[in-house]
Amino acid sequence: MAKSIKELARLSGQGRRRENTSLFIVLFFLFFLVSAGTTWFSISRETEKQQRLDACGEWKAAVFHVDKEFADEIISNPANIRIGISRIAGIVLGPEAKEKIKELEKIGEEIIKMPKESWEKPYQSLLEAGMTGMGISEGELNAYLGGGNLLGTLDEGARELGRITVEEGAFPENINEIAMTRTCLLRMGYEERLGQEISFLVYSGENTASNDNMETRFQEKKYRLCGILTDYGGGWNSKGYDVASAIITDKAAEAYSWDPFYHVLTDVNGSVSDTIQIYGMPDKSMDTIHHFAYNYYSYDFFGTVDYSYLGMTLLIVFLGSAVVIFQMMGIQMKKRSRQVGLLKAIGATDKQVRAILLREMSTVIVRALPFGALAGFIIVPSVLWLSGIARILGLVFSLDIPLWCGGLLTGCLIAYIGAMIPIKKGSKIPIRGEIAPKIRRIKPLKKEKRYTGGKLTAGRDSGWFRVCVVILMTVMTFLVFFVLYQTGKKMIPYNNGERALTYELSFQGKYSGNNMNDTLLERIRKIPGVEAVYTGKDDLDSDLYLSFNGVENNELERLRKNWHSPPYSFHEDYKQRKGEALVNLKGIYTGWEQNMEGLEEWIEEGEFDKDLFESGQEIILFLPPYRDRDYHAMITGMDKVEINTDKRYRRFFELEQTVKPGDVVTLTVRAQEQDGNGNLTCSLEKKIQVKVGGILRYLPQDIKNPLWNNNLYYNQYHLKPYTVIAGGGLVDQLRQISVELEQKLKIQNLKDKKDAIISEVGEEIYQILLEEAISGESASSVNVKSEGTPYDSVKIVCNNSATQSTEGTIQNLSSLYGFLCNANYESFEVWKEEYNISLNRSILFMAGAVTGGCVFLCFLLQMVESHLSEDKRHFGIFQSLGIRRKDMLWSYFLRGLKNSILALSISQGFLFLWVWLSNRTIIGKISPYAFSGKTEKILYWYDTCFGTYNWFLHLLFCSCFLLIGIIIYLMPLGGVLKNSPVENIRELGE
Repeated sequence: MAKSIKELARLSGQGRRRENTSLFIVLFFLFFLVSAGTTWFSISRETEKQQRLDACGEWKAAVFHVDKEFADEIISNPANIRIGISRIAGIVLGPEAKEKIKELEKIGEEIIKMPKESWEKPYQSLLEAGMTGMGISEGELNAYLGGGNLLGTLDEGARELGRITVEEGAFPENINEIAMTRTCLLRMGYEERLGQEISFLVYSGENTASNDNMETRFQEKKYRLCGILTDYGGGWNSKGYDVASAIITDKAAEAYSWDPFYHVLTDVNGSVSDTIQIYGMPDKSMDTIHHFAYNYYSYDFFGTVDYSYLGMTLLIVFLGSAVVIFQMMGIQMKKRSRQVGLLKAIGATDKQVRAILLREMSTVIVRALPFGALAGFIIVPSVLWLSGIARILGLVFSLDIPLWCGGLLTGCLIAYIGAMIPIKKGSKIPIRGEIAPKIRRIKPLKKEKRYTGGKLTAGRDSGWFRVCVVILMTVMTFLVFFVLYQTGKKMIPYNNGERALTYELSFQGKYSGNNMNDTLLERIRKIPGVEAVYTGKDDLDSDLYLSFNGVENNELERLRKNWHSPPYSFHEDYKQRKGEALVNLKGIYTGWEQNMEGLEEWIEEGEFDKDLFESGQEIILFLPPYRDRDYHAMITGMDKVEINTDKRYRRFFELEQTVKPGDVVTLTVRAQEQDGNGNLTCSLEKKIQVKVGGILRYLPQDIKNPLWNNNLYYNQYHLKPYTVIAGGGLVDQLRQISVELEQKLKIQNLKDKKDAIISEVGEEIYQILLEEAISGESASSVNVKSEGTPYDSVKIVCNNSATQSTEGTIQNLSSLYGFLCNANYESFEVWKEEYNISLNRSILFMAGAVTGGCVFLCFLLQMVESHLSEDKRHFGIFQSLGIRRKDMLWSYFLRGLKNSILALSISQGFLFLWVWLSNRTIIGKISPYAFSGKTEKILYWYDTCFGTYNWFLHLLFCSCFLLIGIIIYLMPLGGVLKNSPVENIRELGE
């Protein structure tokens, strides 16, 4: 009997090939989406894991900067699985270290000559005395001498646990060989060429020397470069611990006159708390715990939250597929009622009928499973790698086999569950079957009208069937538009630069040499994940004012006059000045190409002359449109004058035109001294005249903009009336003036307060202070800004492919070049987490849209095909009456077009309703008095609701849905009309 059931199932499947093809398509999409989803998840999770381990290493616990006794205690712990040891011999100092040491020793000689009563403690070396004279502590000496690279050893375990690799060459094997990172070589001024001789000064560090004499803590060494290492990621700096970036052999480390300290990396089983307990950290002193660290990012639990997105996606796929399979099998059971009746007539039981139908279903599943699974497994990696996305994002191929197989098996189970209820119901059909032919009448027409194909068939697609078709199409279109809106809202801010990851490197003064050059900029620009690099040279130690003919009538000047209101109350004295406006300064380095991108295009008035601009003969003024705020719309912290930087709102604001391109304006540098009550005690100033070359009115709203910074990027809470954009030559000139004025002001202040100072510190100290101020040698009168250099700050804009390695390389470069970096590992993790959440949700939305679209499309095709197949006999009658095939196709073409238009209209309404509901809180917070009228209010509402919406894709999808609505009718109808009228009419006898 089993063999008979198998044969009957095979014959039944062959007889229902068309219906089974539709079922095959649905199952194919089910397995394809499951396979594609799990494949993408495996690739995404493995990529994130490998990038995390590349940046942070595989070690789970480590001790840094410890002696051999403590290192042996950690190494001997029986819980260790893998161990890595690094012996740190010292710190590699920069090429300018020797000159700086001589300077310190020279200062030390002067201090030693001073009376011993003035010493706080006896000095054991000139270097130590010079450090005291310069105010440099032992901890700051490393940075002052250009240090930042550790010299040490790495055994095999440390290389493996730290993910430390060699890009070129090999790790050292001989005592005279060394391997260094590219950043270390660049900082030392050496080429990336293997075999060259490397010479540098090594500093033992503040806690490693065997004696306290500072001079014995330095040793000059020479090595041969045998390998170039990959730069380490930011994870190594997450707790302030460094790893050796200049690698030597153990014998070379032992050749130094001081004892090395140890870094020990370990791998253990267990959670973070288990790791802390394994090494007994709770029982250790705070000084010991300070040297211990655990690598949070190497534990297995990190990143498991990603399963929630995969689970939600698969849930949508499974539910949608189950519903479609349920509906399709229900329609099939209705069609196959006669077949079931015949099986019952020859003695088949309900159980045997179910077995035949389930075996037929299994055959379709077995056929669809390999095709769908392989298609998802092959297409996803192919698209990622062939399109170049994998290269850009640094994807790593991986497939979680248990997850992949589990998803496919669950898909098979869902398919059986979706088909079980209709099959169980169909197996109970009685012997007589359930065929109940419906009788329909053609509505008579008036005598003067003809029975055309369209009029005859128009009544065949009305009522509840059309309602169901329109509802399904509405849901499908709204689903796509909803995903398009939500995805744009989440991802476009990252793609257009609004939420780009940025870092700022600032000049450190005494810790930097002449490092502000194109070499640093080129090196940063080549870091993977960096999109743009801009420079800055902005601040003065004194105030800068602008004056020109008509400045008193300049409407923007009202902002200056309103500084008695918060938050400008500390500028109370400035409002008394006539004919001047306090301005901001933005210096542009014209020699760096990215600084100049878009600058000429943004100048709306005047012309840009690069040579005159760089030399300081011309400036660019930023004078944005303005208007008064209605006092009803003002809240705490707002200014009375509102600035606009968006061209679309041009007509709602006024332009200040009292100064024009070609006018000569005066820049005044003013140094001032105030008493404790804020009253002006003395003031010095110097004026220079420059020509206005161009005027900027608007700036791009994203941070991918060389002029963007905290002083120039405007919003409604932070407004400034003027900004002078100048070349490097003018900025240097203004800075020199500022230094001179500050020095003169100090001398004048000392003279004015002579009696008070003498009574406090004595005549001798007063004379010393006065002589230092006059000679310009006082540290307080030295401008720490770099003069004659192209820039003193760097802004780095990263793209969405930035990783921990990107941040780590930026941190290393900034440290080695003597810059302060505002980066911290936690801020990067927050940005990356927010970006990943937005990306994963966007992928989830898109996967849901694809799934829902495929499910509803298959259901529509199956439903329309079933509906038209039931009416074969009617189409046969129409054909026998002489109605042409073309007329019937045209009638259903119009029907599909009308249904599509109706569904699109309804879905647009639901989309606008969703947009309003999701943004009504934001819109409701804006006061109606903040707008000049209804036009601006509507424009603002549009920007708030649809500012990130892609209308081109919207129109493209609308066109596609119109075609889909027509095709779902014409494809099944074309198959029906291929038969002859006799074959279609024969359906009456069934």
